[in-house]
Amino acid sequence: MLEHLLAGRFDISPEVIGLEGFVRNGQIITYWGIFCAFLRLPLLLIPNGLQYDIPALSCYVAVCLAAVIKLKTLKIVYLFSAPTKTKDFLFWIMVLTILFSGAQICFLRPCIYDEVELWSGALASIFIYFAVRGILEGGYTVALLNKMAITAGLALLCRVTMGLGLYVSIALLLVMQFMLNSNKRLVHEDHKFNRLPIIRILSPVLILLGFTIVVGVVNYFRWENPFVFADLRYLILNDPKFFPGHLPRLEKYGNFNIFRIPYALAYYFFPLWGLDITENIYFLSHGTDLFDTIEFPISSFVLTDPLLLFLFVYFVCFAVKSRVVYRHRVFTIISISAGLLIPCLLMLSFGYLTNRYRLDFYPFIEFGAFLGYWLFSKNTNDYSFLKYRIFFIIAALLGCIVSFVVLCQFIYFPLGAVPIY
Repeated sequence: MLEHLLAGRFDISPEVIGLEGFVRNGQIITYWGIFCAFLRLPLLLIPNGLQYDIPALSCYVAVCLAAVIKLKTLKIVYLFSAPTKTKDFLFWIMVLTILFSGAQICFLRPCIYDEVELWSGALASIFIYFAVRGILEGGYTVALLNKMAITAGLALLCRVTMGLGLYVSIALLLVMQFMLNSNKRLVHEDHKFNRLPIIRILSPVLILLGFTIVVGVVNYFRWENPFVFADLRYLILNDPKFFPGHLPRLEKYGNFNIFRIPYALAYYFFPLWGLDITENIYFLSHGTDLFDTIEFPISSFVLTDPLLLFLFVYFVCFAVKSRVVYRHRVFTIISISAGLLIPCLLMLSFGYLTNRYRLDFYPFIEFGAFLGYWLFSKNTNDYSFLKYRIFFIIAALLGCIVSFVVLCQFIYFPLGAVPIY
């Protein structure tokens, strides 16, 4: 991809892309964004550098970057939390969870598919770091909004589902900024709230527009439409000898369909489907016509990330009641969360159920979990925290153990282990 882009071409060599390519106007193209291609620019400094296969290195760099940024986010939350033993104990439990479970462990089988997902997750973690800073510091500076806009733009160049979510988040955030600036009563609730002149909000808007134009140009030369990121009708795998049921299913249900959501929720959260595989998959016994494929390993956020889910639910349940969550903060949190929810909904309604798509859920869950840690530390005294201590230890250890089990399954099972025809 990089070689062709540098030559002003937007196609892909057939021998490189194989069956994953799309045939359009006599050319072979791909749906992958250009971000991971430009990560390979340093290879141009090495003789025949582009011949090196670096998905493994790229995946590990993305995972390590995401872990470092998440730890920085955790540190910010720690600094803004009340000075209690609760805060200190939960901090180290969260460090254990971030480093040895969930998104940093479950997907460490390097391949080109996971590379794109892991980098989109890393960019989302950077976006969340800036978002949490703005919430806890009482407002967003222009510099902070610009950084969020750049991160969202890079995410759109990497993977459209995550990029779209970050775009919506910052767009709603800018709308909220405009509304809050015109409402002095809301601003005066929190004297730390940072008011920005409306004219200065144009800076992140222009950044977002610039990235949108770049993506639109790439899409236009690939699909002759700047708003199309992938047209599955042109996929080589549509050939009945490779993927017999794909094209009829695509014509019947489309790329995204809300009727898939209940089955996808079972796949991602309640993996009963793995308990019975005879002629078909148990949980899809009434829904196999909706999906093209379902992949192993068997996994569940409830088991790989119980601590994050607890803190997420805690925040959702008690944020409105908390005296430290002012109304302008509530509006800001809702704006960011609405955008982060979009990748989740897209994957729940998509026609493929794969392990790597779990990465699209983590930004939404982790954003709520970080704020849940902040809120839990402020609302829980040292005495009442004692009853939670054992639960947090068990939840963290369970998440670590199950995450490594899922990783072992992920390494063992081939991609597309259970196709549905």
